[in-house]
Amino acid sequence: MNSFPQLPTPRVLLAGVDADGLGDHALDSALRLEKDLGARLLLVHAVGTAALDWEVVEDPRQTAQQTGILDQATRVMLQHVRERLRANGENGGRAEELLRVFPGPPARVLLEQAREFDADLILLGTHKRRGWIDFGSTVRAVLARAPKSVWLQSAPAAPVRSILCPVDLSHESLLALAQACALAHRWQARVTVLHVFQPSHYLLSTWPEYPDMGMPLALSEMRDSERTAFTRALEAFDWRGVPHELRSVEGEPHECVLDLAHAHDLVVMGTHGRTGLASALLGNVAYSVMRRCEKPVLAIRHPERRFLT
Repeated sequence: MNSFPQLPTPRVLLAGVDADGLGDHALDSALRLEKDLGARLLLVHAVGTAALDWEVVEDPRQTAQQTGILDQATRVMLQHVRERLRANGENGGRAEELLRVFPGPPARVLLEQAREFDADLILLGTHKRRGWIDFGSTVRAVLARAPKSVWLQSAPAAPVRSILCPVDLSHESLLALAQACALAHRWQARVTVLHVFQPSHYLLSTWPEYPDMGMPLALSEMRDSERTAFTRALEAFDWRGVPHELRSVEGEPHECVLDLAHAHDLVVMGTHGRTGLASALLGNVAYSVMRRCEKPVLAIRHPERRFLT
């Protein structure tokens, strides 16, 4: 039985928080994960305002101190964090211990702090009703440059009893599956592994005169070949005793994932990141799922991936 490499259990969690409550779902989920994983939690708030152009201010921290913005934001955020802690069954007393407030563009602040504290997981909330274009600048930028994994929490936090993990047999997707099984083992959850055969991947041709008389037979052979490879590869997978189901469907990958996501509590996906552009970084499938999924999505960054600048 093959044992695929696994990422270590997250030990440092970093959640982005804001006074408008857009990150409250992520904060609540982070508090759950902190207890479940025995991890250290950091809450980070970035002070941004239209009154200041953070890209041109030479010393934004000094400017924020002089204008009193940083102190005011800290007071507001401490109160907000206390309220969220109480909502999660705590007395709010450790808000000062958890919260860190910094001036600057939110994405930059979150990424800098993630690297400073070597965070294993960044948790972000989304708020689709505000009509963010492509997740909004903050979420998109964090997804594009996060040093490790990212958890998007677009719905209220809830226990995870079922995990959906799309697999294309790449090393990245198998790494994500190993992490999904590690979490499922801890949470006594089940895992559904999804393989999607994409006919359009084979039917597109840049040569209009390409003969297609034999395409139905060739497509059937390709479908059978992919499904056989999928089944054989996962027969050798170390499931760690986790209850699991293998699903093989046909269609557009991101649509198939979204169709099945509603019946699960968490989607775990590998990324194929090689550039700083979010769409290219995550790959069309993973990014499309993360933009539209109503369930939490955990994007697993391969630890050896590096950005091309």
